[in-house]
Amino acid sequence: MQALSTRGHGGVSYKINGAVQAARQLGILIELRANCEVIDLFDGDTSIRLTIKESQDTAPATFRVDGVLLATGHWFKPSERKNFYSSPWPASTLLEGIPAAERVAVIGSSLSAIEVALTLTADGQFVRQRSGELRYLPPVPSRNITFYSRHGLLPRVRGRIGRRKNRYLTCDAIRKLIAEYPYRLTLSMVFELLDQELTAAYGYAFNWQQLISSSADPMQRLGQDIQDAQLGDGPTGQLLWQTALTEIFPVARDIYRHLTLAERERFDLHFNTLFFMHAACQPVINAEKMLALMRSGFLSL
Repeated sequence: MQALSTRGHGGVSYKINGAVQAARQLGILIELRANCEVIDLFDGDTSIRLTIKESQDTAPATFRVDGVLLATGHWFKPSERKNFYSSPWPASTLLEGIPAAERVAVIGSSLSAIEVALTLTADGQFVRQRSGELRYLPPVPSRNITFYSRHGLLPRVRGRIGRRKNRYLTCDAIRKLIAEYPYRLTLSMVFELLDQELTAAYGYAFNWQQLISSSADPMQRLGQDIQDAQLGDGPTGQLLWQTALTEIFPVARDIYRHLTLAERERFDLHFNTLFFMHAACQPVINAEKMLALMRSGFLSL
């Protein structure tokens, strides 16, 4: 069996704090600058100049360092095992290294996992039936793929964004919260605005249990997502929840930065995957291909 990892390992607050404490116990001098953003970098002849901004209300500060590590979360160490790939890129490496008849395990079910599935099934064909359904015609032999996911969820499907403007979950409301509670925001404060917005948009209480439940059949859930994206769930064909979320994307990073440390940890542990499955959606055509692969038995979750 081939194994492949696509799950990101972003900077999680509690892991960083643990690493800092361990380093200090070893006698390493560390200065941790939390709740700030590097907004400029200049590589000089003898040092590197960093410009940071700690909040919206403070002026940028500049200081010099000897070296900089860009921790993007997308650098992968080369794997020493023939049947394990730590990165889904470049695609040509996967196609050349994984034989056509292999069973492939993909760790995660995010957009990167979908790219892997499309790469490893590229030697087959997707054909549109008269019914409108997409069907996968596999080569012989063909690869069989399994996504391994703790939550059992695929990225939601991108629908049409409407013109409806938020009443409660607005950028101004978020900025007001940040001004009143800088670095002291809680998830419940933001959730209350989100719940009010979706209740107003749909005209009834939003079903949060259904949203987080992974008990539904993956094919049935994906099929419903595709239908919702194509037809919309609003009066003019827009997808209401995506329309509401899209409006606050400009301040999404600011929300996270101004959460308390404990709330950041809680978000990273329990809500990170759920958020990105809704914020980073897949296009309809990719979702249709995933559904075709599932129906044909070449992809499972």
